Amino acid sequence: MAEPQFWVNLDKFDRIPDGFNLSAGTEWEISSNFGIMNGWKWMPTLALKWTF
Repeated sequence: MAEPQFWVNLDKFDRIPDGFNLSAGTEWEISSNFGIMNGWKWMPTLALKWTF
């Protein structure tokens, strides 16, 4: 079982102000024969987060 994440800080782009602390990201839950599930399972999630 693995849960890799990838995040992008949107304020790093040229036209976004530095104080805009929003990030967009994704997490993929990847498992093979875990628990009662048979075979490979890929469960993606999209997310937004605000850093205070």
